Amino acid sequence: MLLSLVSIEWIRLMRRWLPWAALLLCTVFSGLSLHNFYVLSAADFASGAVRLPGLSFDLATALDQTLVLGAPFIVVFGAVLIGDDFAQRTNQHWLIRASRTTSLLAKFATLALLILAWNSFTVLAGGAFGLGYKFWLTGAFNLAGVNWLQLLWALFYMTIVCLPYGALALLLALLTRSTFLGAAIGFGYALVVENLVGAVFARVDLVRWLPRSLYLSATYMLNHIGDRTVEVPAVLHQPLFACLVAAAYAVVLLGFAILWYRRQDVGG
Repeated sequence: MLLSLVSIEWIRLMRRWLPWAALLLCTVFSGLSLHNFYVLSAADFASGAVRLPGLSFDLATALDQTLVLGAPFIVVFGAVLIGDDFAQRTNQHWLIRASRTTSLLAKFATLALLILAWNSFTVLAGGAFGLGYKFWLTGAFNLAGVNWLQLLWALFYMTIVCLPYGALALLLALLTRSTFLGAAIGFGYALVVENLVGAVFARVDLVRWLPRSLYLSATYMLNHIGDRTVEVPAVLHQPLFACLVAAAYAVVLLGFAILWYRRQDVGG
């Protein structure tokens, strides 16, 4: 039943224009990030002052940028998955066939799959842009220097550290019974509160427990795609620990959402 519901929710979501627009924006953003780097450094590459990076740099850089656009869209998609059910009364139809817990887990799994697809698409776009710019600068390119196993692992853990935003969006949409209010509050947290707290209390230990800091901690593992290790600053958690904390946040928020949904009157 869970897999069937995930399939249905996925089809419903991907029939909208918004996920495709988000993927397009993500592609453009990752392309612009690499464009700025290669164009601004072209003279240094030509003179030999700066060494031309390998494909692993392009792949890691593309994934490193995903939260900039990712968090707002994750919040929107989470709010849409819940809010539209209340607006269209479709939740009453599905709850005849499945429990509330199963229904909510299906929505969360759909959101997780979307984040994974988002990261995968971003990596492909970043790799394509990087190879294109290398060909433009040198007339050649190669695929050497990439640890492909680490790349696959990166898609997984970068999805994990995004899940707290998805679980929060589902919970907010359930509490407000509204796509707009759920997305607006989620936007306020992801774009304003986290950035403001991070800027004002940058040296306070509490800041590194924010989901945004957990995401930044995980990005240091992206260096493993090129078989490199970079020391993590003391203001952040170690990457693997940050992933575990992010997963725990998602579980707790999803648990609250399930408890609320099981007691909620969906007919009002």
